[in-house]
Amino acid sequence: MTQIVFSIIAARWTRATQQCAASLSDPKIRQLRRNLRQVRLSITHRNQLLQEYARIYHALAAPEDEGSKRKSILLCLAEDAQRRAERVETSLRKFRGAHSRSAGTWRHRVIRWGFGTLAD
Repeated sequence: MTQIVFSIIAARWTRATQQCAASLSDPKIRQLRRNLRQVRLSITHRNQLLQEYARIYHALAAPEDEGSKRKSILLCLAEDAQRRAERVETSLRKFRGAHSRSAGTWRHRVIRWGFGTLAD
């Protein structure tokens, strides 16, 4: 699953758990919360791994001779890992933002969706 789809699904799960009026003991809500926790943990773990990869590649490239192919390849790998880590960090921030945002009442959601006249 790509990162964009991954963060969209996480945001939908978050909204579903916040907007649902069912009780906390509802099995569907518990399942959604469990899924949210797993998504957050997997995004966090992926971010940590990519940052570690970048550090390892930089450490391996440090003792190499200037201008060597091996050093340039290792630096390219480190830059790629850093870029991917930044994308994952962005997804994690979006996920945290969607999770922390309050859903509001039904009336506020209707107004936010642009059907203000129906809520009046």
